Amino acid sequence: MDKAKREELEKRRSEYQKELHLKKIRDRHSYIISFLETADYKYKVYYKSEFLNWLYLNVDIRKKDGYHGVHEDFQIDVQDSEAKESAHIKYSEISTNRFSKEILSFISRNDNFVHCQLGGDPDLETSVEAFLADLDKFLSVSGVWLVSTKKDWVIEYLSDQEVIRIIRLTGSKPILLKNIILENDD
Repeated sequence: MDKAKREELEKRRSEYQKELHLKKIRDRHSYIISFLETADYKYKVYYKSEFLNWLYLNVDIRKKDGYHGVHEDFQIDVQDSEAKESAHIKYSEISTNRFSKEILSFISRNDNFVHCQLGGDPDLETSVEAFLADLDKFLSVSGVWLVSTKKDWVIEYLSDQEVIRIIRLTGSKPILLKNIILENDD
């Protein structure tokens, strides 16, 4: 086999391996992507965690409250006591109109956001409308950040703290607009 043919085969092999790797990464969001495709919502996958990295580098963050592990689990550096508003919502109300109204009082239904989470998963861009259509799909892991594509707001969900925070991003100083405390159904 001549050198040119060998180089072409190596290039194809490398591209195929890269494609397989990206497919495996994409499959980590298969439950969300399946929902988005079935409901005909548009989406885009960012394989290099661009928005999560941007958040980590450009917004004040701190080690997650109550976390003592070795991984870099973090949360946005806001104080719950400084929230402009607070609300208590039962877990059973998350998929209701009441919760949607809480979100839409700060964020436009027409905005897009990027779903970010730790663990090497890709960032996934879609609409606020898609998020409100099936919240459980987007809030299914313990640490989730929904960053607006304009990078002017973020919804932070920390299941271990049972809280959803709506945060305005102005420069590096985040402002906690609404603190939604999740309560167990009795």
